[in-house]
Amino acid sequence: MTLPRRVTPGRAVLVSRRTLRRHFLFRPDRKLNQLFLYLVGFYANKFGMKLSAIQVLSDHVHTVLTDERGKLPEYLRELHRVLALCVKCLRKWEGPVWEPCSVSAVELLTAKAEAQQMVYTWLNVVRAGLVRDPREWPGVTTGLEELDGPAIVAERPTEYLDADSDLWPEQVKLRLTLPPKLAALGKRRARNMLRAELERQLAAARAHVRKHGWKVLGARRCQRVSPYQRATSWEALRSRNPVLAAGRGLRAKLLEGIAKLKKFREAYREALDKWRRGVRSVLFPYGTWWMVQHHGAKQALPEPEG
Repeated sequence: MTLPRRVTPGRAVLVSRRTLRRHFLFRPDRKLNQLFLYLVGFYANKFGMKLSAIQVLSDHVHTVLTDERGKLPEYLRELHRVLALCVKCLRKWEGPVWEPCSVSAVELLTAKAEAQQMVYTWLNVVRAGLVRDPREWPGVTTGLEELDGPAIVAERPTEYLDADSDLWPEQVKLRLTLPPKLAALGKRRARNMLRAELERQLAAARAHVRKHGWKVLGARRCQRVSPYQRATSWEALRSRNPVLAAGRGLRAKLLEGIAKLKKFREAYREALDKWRRGVRSVLFPYGTWWMVQHHGAKQALPEPEG
């Protein structure tokens, strides 16, 4: 059994997922960009997600979002399902689109963690040696300029979605906003933190490319690659899969977050053991999702912040 995850309203999360065997099914082009923005906007509005940063690479996706209503599992299930169906039509692809068990959701515990992961998302294409500046990326990507700016408007794609159905509007709007802990600092201070982090990570990303002796591929060559090819760069097997991030230099905050997560998991296991013995009145810890949604279990009230 996989470890239980907390699902609570108001969390900022870095979500990542990659394609099957790292095939370039998300190769940047006009149709792929259109369907991705449309579906993200549609399901973000439906499930109450507030997006802060997005980048779609040819073989994986990163988003930083805030789960306003505690609906993250439903949002990811529906978005990834319909996105995969649209991509199958667009690419004429048979079989799965997503790598099994490849969803990563990292809870961001502090404003520093939010800033670092937003910038990490913006600069992924630079770190990978695809372009020298993230603004050159021809795929879906956002940056500091889009935060709290005009809404992104995406037209309904022609792939898979039924234009005659009332379910799919002709266009959707997606507005990018600061995540909660950065927003609490105020816009000016938050944007200064993001600018400083952007300068630091951009210099580090370019140094990483130079250290490995890579030649920057460039936007045009990235667009010409076949979607049926796949990445062949070496990857470590069974590497760590973090679920919490506190930011550089905030080890005490990380340890505090780990202790709370351990307490949640211990309480969940105790409650599940009682449930299996037939005790249907047991209270699962606050943040339990699957047992509450699918089996009608009850959960405890949230503990007061302090």
